[in-house]
Amino acid sequence: MLCDNYQTCVRFTPAVYKFLLGGEECTLSDLKAEDPILLEGLMEVARCQSEESLGQLVTNFTTTFSRFGSLETVELERGGHMRRVTL
Repeated sequence: MLCDNYQTCVRFTPAVYKFLLGGEECTLSDLKAEDPILLEGLMEVARCQSEESLGQLVTNFTTTFSRFGSLETVELERGGHMRRVTL
């Protein structure tokens, strides 16, 4: 890819190529191919029908990830573990 007369090495995801080459919209199967965990989380939120059912999810401003074989939870903002996500 050329950008301002410099060659850059950029790897687009198949969904981006699909859009650029054919103008097709991305689908859930494209998201599943790129990030199945994100798709699973979004589908879980979509299944929630009310504030009450959303409350059953872990809905605060933290994220959990694996680092060197152990799970770590970090706040996305100061006090995020106490701040609830609402509809």
